[in-house]
Amino acid sequence: MFGLSPYTSEIVINVGSKPDQPLAPSTTVLGSNVIVTWTAPNANGSPITSYRISLRQADLTFSQNLANCDGSVQAIV
Repeated sequence: MFGLSPYTSEIVINVGSKPDQPLAPSTTVLGSNVIVTWTAPNANGSPITSYRISLRQADLTFSQNLANCDGSVQAIV
């Protein structure tokens, strides 16, 4: 059976968007360790599942150390 039906009420759908970029982190030197902290940015409805952290070396190149910054070591959070 086909035919017209009464109009339904409109609905509003909120979709997530890309999270904001975090503000610049702060660093603290504790012995031979560097502690990097930052405030999580507004997620805008999309969960933040990871961060990519690059370290600038003395020669101004950037590197990533995934072996020590992957959250698997309790002391490195």
